[in-house]
Amino acid sequence: MSSEQGRPNKKARKAEKKGGRSMEEVEPRLPCTATKYDQHNIFAGMQHNTVPCEKLWDRPASFAILDHKPAARGHSILVVKAPAATLLDDLPPEVAAHILPDLQILVRAVQAATSCSGITVQQNNGSVAGQTVRQLHFHVIPCYSNPDATPSQHHPPTSNAHQQQQQQQSLSDPQGQGSLQLPESTAVCEEAEQGQLLADIRNRLPPSYSGEGCHVWVPSAEKMEQLGMHLQALLQPGTVVLLSGQLGSGKTSIARGCIRAWCRDPHMHVPSPSFLLNLTYQQDRGYEQQNVEQQQQQQQSHHQAQSGSPGPQPAAVHHMDPFRLGTKADKMAGLVDFDTAFQREVCIIEWADRMPKSVMDLPRKETLEVSISGVGAQAAGRHVWIRSASPESPAATALRAWRSQGLPPLSVSWLPGQANPGQSLLFDPSQRIAGPPDSWVVLGIESSCDDTAAAVIRGDGTVLAHKIASQAGLHEQYGGVKPDVARDAHAAAICSTVDGCLQDAGISAADLTAVAVTVGPGLSLCLQVGVKQALTLAATHNKPIVPVHHMEAHALMARMPKINQQPLQFPALLMLVSGGHNMLVRTDGVGKHHILGTTLDDSVGEAFDKVARLLGVVAIPGGPHLEALASREGASTKGAAYKQRITLPLRKDRDSCNYSFSGIKTQAGMVVDAERLRLGLQGPPAGVAAAAAGMGEGAADGQGPEGCDGVQGQGQGAPQTEAEEEFERCKAGIAWIFQDTCVRFLVERAERALQRCKEDAQQLGQPPLTCLVVAGGVAANKAVRQGLTDLAAKFGLPCICPPVKYCTDNGIMVAWTGVERLRLGLHRPPPPLDMVDKTVEVLPRWPLGTIDARGLNKQSEKFLKLVQ
Repeated sequence: MSSEQGRPNKKARKAEKKGGRSMEEVEPRLPCTATKYDQHNIFAGMQHNTVPCEKLWDRPASFAILDHKPAARGHSILVVKAPAATLLDDLPPEVAAHILPDLQILVRAVQAATSCSGITVQQNNGSVAGQTVRQLHFHVIPCYSNPDATPSQHHPPTSNAHQQQQQQQSLSDPQGQGSLQLPESTAVCEEAEQGQLLADIRNRLPPSYSGEGCHVWVPSAEKMEQLGMHLQALLQPGTVVLLSGQLGSGKTSIARGCIRAWCRDPHMHVPSPSFLLNLTYQQDRGYEQQNVEQQQQQQQSHHQAQSGSPGPQPAAVHHMDPFRLGTKADKMAGLVDFDTAFQREVCIIEWADRMPKSVMDLPRKETLEVSISGVGAQAAGRHVWIRSASPESPAATALRAWRSQGLPPLSVSWLPGQANPGQSLLFDPSQRIAGPPDSWVVLGIESSCDDTAAAVIRGDGTVLAHKIASQAGLHEQYGGVKPDVARDAHAAAICSTVDGCLQDAGISAADLTAVAVTVGPGLSLCLQVGVKQALTLAATHNKPIVPVHHMEAHALMARMPKINQQPLQFPALLMLVSGGHNMLVRTDGVGKHHILGTTLDDSVGEAFDKVARLLGVVAIPGGPHLEALASREGASTKGAAYKQRITLPLRKDRDSCNYSFSGIKTQAGMVVDAERLRLGLQGPPAGVAAAAAGMGEGAADGQGPEGCDGVQGQGQGAPQTEAEEEFERCKAGIAWIFQDTCVRFLVERAERALQRCKEDAQQLGQPPLTCLVVAGGVAANKAVRQGLTDLAAKFGLPCICPPVKYCTDNGIMVAWTGVERLRLGLHRPPPPLDMVDKTVEVLPRWPLGTIDARGLNKQSEKFLKLVQ
């Protein structure tokens, strides 16, 4: 036992000296006899899949995970699936009978994957012994007698100080109480390589634990394509490849690599089939006709080397994606002769669960299932599980060899003149950009919605230039952003905006370090304009491309030095509030986002815009003008009269952090209609009617047709009748109560999220939150900022908001996110210049991260499944 056993750590003692609460006051230190099972603990959430996590296995009696703060490389946890907190509790016989065998299998797999010298099995009973999660669990901790001799060169030895820090941060001892005993020398696994270790341990487990087939960790989109090239060796006539994974997970990248390898052209144009539903490929036979015998020998030896047995090549490969058809997926049945395709050709199907049942019930010769984990703009890679539905097939035999020996070297007989695109799936540190990061110069391009923006910044956060081509005045007559009109405006402005930005920065495109561009989420037609411009610049000047997630860019804006007095430090709770999104996100780093709450219908920005329109605002966006209405003299007094008519939504939901604004919007509309009826006013407010008739000329500069701030009834042409004057006062009151209700709702759910993060940190041993960040267009609202600032102070945290002028969409946030991702090596090579048009790919729907499902009901679960 450590000498620190049973004592509060230094941080707790220091807080006590300062007059703060001691450890015992924060979390009572209970003896093991008083430690009872907590059904809401973090492991229970993982067990019921309400807290997303990558499991080594999930069995009836237990599940196993890698410790997120490992005390040593390979540190794993076996969690018992029973309502038991300690070994003093009774276990159901069917569970008790499996725990020791499960523990032994985990120990063997960890040892085989890490080649460690020894294993420590740690099990704490009661908080006095260091237990922080009240569910029975065991720690399996590898011991390394000589860290310099660890099997992977990617796991260098660490200092004793680092080892002690990792020990204090591990899950078994997050408060640093010293209960966990470690060897003097350990090899702590770097976070970027935890994924590779996860795949290695799974491959060492029996198939009854981790499933048949092979597990692979893929660090990037380019490596995902290379994995597809490996899979090509398993294709035989009649093979059906079923690709499953979330939006943006890499399904198309795997299919692209597979098809390019089969066609033996590493630069072949292989677009996503989302819009055309099916694309069919055939091999170019011209070269083979000149070298028939030689080519047949190459194909036979290549296929035998890869899959273990020779076989004929399929006549064609079909690449399918039924996603956009929704409930009309039966149309897929008429695109291909599936009876023939499932026997003589190859079908690669994305979103196979959306294919018609009549098609999927047809007999198949061979089925390969490829599952891709992860959600959103990850920075650490994705796990891929490949398995065959036929245990005795040649593909299953090859996968067993891959599982035990690793993937073989990539061997494709590329057409003459085509270079090998690479072989290794491991992360290559040489991908990182050379030179000091502070000296990098990055161009950011933003075109996700209705403004064209570009910016040039240095890696230290210095803004060299920033330009925005606004589309104000183009969309008012439509009552919202019209995608094709926005696309045409982007196309007309993109070159001048980017060129002008480079000119203002005093540099040429050749001087850039990289080009960052928003690829999603957003309007597909608009995104394509910005992506094409970025690809053209990158291809012309041979610069790396950095794809950027729009919402992550808003979040990371608060992390940019120079423009933030107190830049964001991880981890943090982010409130992303804009016209298209409304989320509460715990972020632990770039690409590491966990969504605690999201809107189930309208976003708060969308609700602001729609209610503003009901109140006579014709400018887009209408939120700032609604805020101006709410700030008029007497608005709060008038608005108090509507308090019982515009109320907080989701009153029956006492657990989740989710939002819903459609009800508030509807209530505001009903109050507007009732007031106009009471005052004898007919039809919609004059400003809305004028805009609907195409009369909103003044909107071009953000003004309404008759007002100085986009609100009908101000300035010239103000209403003269007594009823209209009274309705003006009513509008201010409705705006005030609507805004006040929205702010209170935002604060209520943010408070739940902060409390949940606090509780999870106590159990997981995560570092505590450093701040609350409010980002997105609605963050410019003063009432929103004030309400969330007061909430953050209640939890002893600062509230960080980017400067108001940077809250809306801009190029600076994209460029800075590019810098952050470049630091992690997350960039792509430019395409050939003549291939730019064929490589434009966007992600109009792109989840930011995993969703916390605690507190969801059936309706919200259905919604979240849809959006994910």
